[in-house]
Amino acid sequence: MSEGWRQTAQIEKIGQQPAPEDPLSNKLWREARLLTQGFFGGIGKGFSESANDLPGTALRAAEVLAINVILARSQHSGGAVRLIGKAAGAYLCLNFANDVLSPRRWGSISSSIADTWTHADNLNSNIGRMQDDLGRFAFDTSFMLGVTMLNPRIIEFGRNSLAPHFQSRRIEKAMTESETATSCASYLERFDAKSTGDLRSPALEAMVALNPKLKPGGLEPAAPIRPTDGLLLPFSQSLETWSSAERGILLRELQKQSGSEPLGERDNGILVSLLKQHTTNWSRLDLSPLREQYLTARYEYLVADHHLRSLWKGEPADLYRSDIKRDFTNSQMKEAFTDTSRLRAALDSVWHKINPHYIARADALRGAYGDFARYKNLPRPTVEISDAEAYNGTHFAGRAHIWFGAKNVVQPGPSPFLVEVARHEFKHFEQDVLCLRKLADELNIGRRPTKDQAERLTHLYKQRSGNELSDHLLTDVMQIRDGQKLSAAEQKRADKLLESSERWSREDTSNRLDTGWEDLELLRRQAAMMDRPNEGLRLANRLQTGRDLLEEAMFAIEPPSPELLAWLSHSHQVKQSSKLTHAWDEAGAKLILSEHMNRAGSAILTNLAKPRLKYLDLQLEREAFADGLLAHIKSRAMGLEIPSQKR
Repeated sequence: MSEGWRQTAQIEKIGQQPAPEDPLSNKLWREARLLTQGFFGGIGKGFSESANDLPGTALRAAEVLAINVILARSQHSGGAVRLIGKAAGAYLCLNFANDVLSPRRWGSISSSIADTWTHADNLNSNIGRMQDDLGRFAFDTSFMLGVTMLNPRIIEFGRNSLAPHFQSRRIEKAMTESETATSCASYLERFDAKSTGDLRSPALEAMVALNPKLKPGGLEPAAPIRPTDGLLLPFSQSLETWSSAERGILLRELQKQSGSEPLGERDNGILVSLLKQHTTNWSRLDLSPLREQYLTARYEYLVADHHLRSLWKGEPADLYRSDIKRDFTNSQMKEAFTDTSRLRAALDSVWHKINPHYIARADALRGAYGDFARYKNLPRPTVEISDAEAYNGTHFAGRAHIWFGAKNVVQPGPSPFLVEVARHEFKHFEQDVLCLRKLADELNIGRRPTKDQAERLTHLYKQRSGNELSDHLLTDVMQIRDGQKLSAAEQKRADKLLESSERWSREDTSNRLDTGWEDLELLRRQAAMMDRPNEGLRLANRLQTGRDLLEEAMFAIEPPSPELLAWLSHSHQVKQSSKLTHAWDEAGAKLILSEHMNRAGSAILTNLAKPRLKYLDLQLEREAFADGLLAHIKSRAMGLEIPSQKR
């Protein structure tokens, strides 16, 4: 079960087999795509953003034109005015030259080209980097040059004013909004669940589990999903009934865990503002219904594919190969193959509808992260969206790569839940950079590592963190570090982070959690389908006619009751569910299967309690959960609302 489910985080990878070789023509074609899509895609993004923000574009154009007019007039003046004009021109010229000759920019472009040559899987991520590093720079430069040429008298000074500064304007706007926004403490002081909606966050569960003094009484279960007798969602904690004094204690504990500036007010406010700015170009379409359609189609295909593979006697890789002659003398095998092919076609149809939206929203998130990283003086992480049901987000240590769960990006704009995930995962990214800098300090690396030092740093990072280090991240961090060593406090914190990272990668806790959540999502998805006609009898029949995707999730922890075994035996005797026409049979099958799935789900949650607590107690996670919850509260204080639909 697990291998059939966990390998489908990206549906385009389902059923695909790795190419046996990577010919030169493929590499050249990838490089051509990288350069053309990176260059023209970045220009296209620039045009799109400018067209969707006409007042801002006009203001920027006026600003550029005004600067050039001042520079031109200063050349015809004397004394201090002339000196000021020359100084301003020299500053803008040097700023532009610095941007053009930036080692970070060209190092990133070079590493993207090299990585695309050797790794086909990273093409989309590298195109995104190239759009930011090359294409957007070309657009910004062309825009400012074009504005400059509107006044023939100042063409000669245009070269001094080409430095792109659109991103800095977005950051300045975000800083202003953060400074004027309501504080977390003020928001919680007047928080009223009846008027502002419940403040329920996954991070609250972590904080209460690790600090029982915060709120007595334990955790309260969330509302069940559909149908009425469906599985309970994981336990969560709400601030709805907390007193003002208890909320104040929570804020102090979050500050202690976070270790950032007071309550992270400034940073979190800036991130919220940047997310709002970059997601204004999101389609106003709510993707929730389309995503639900996609998840249902994917689940049906996975179940059918798993059943088909249990009947197939050949090599699994040969099942869908067109050049392999299949033995369809077995009518059951033929029917299963036809059904699976039909479901795959339906799945592909839905995927082609929703995937372009995922790509556009990943681009928006990448842009917000790019600005936030610039403000924090950090490299820019790449961003992708995963359609896995149980997914909130994850940061891939050593790779500067962040995945967002699709459930948090389907709304028309950013929600507090999206902000929480974005801050949580970026915190992990910051932690990773800090740890890498600490190890560089240990090796006494100067401004730029030698080849031998880079190899030693990569090995030490693997040894101390348990993760692989990409050349991209090593190059970017060393350029930003520029030989500057960490303070004693930063080194001490980095040591704790490295220790928790190594412990987490060494233990099997992560795999246990992943498997448990995946099993729970399988049960949820099937429970949500139990209101379909004859679904109970179909499921009972499936469990008897071949190895099923749900078997491990349903029976690994919670053994079947005698009543369930009797029903399974009864369904096995009647091969075709259509012959079971009695309503009492269908109602009985649904009742007994739903009851068992509820018991199995509760058993899984209980079984997850111990590894989940170990996960929450990691230094890495305590910091990230604290910052994520603070960002969630800050976003609510800045006007973001929780989605109307159930999570």
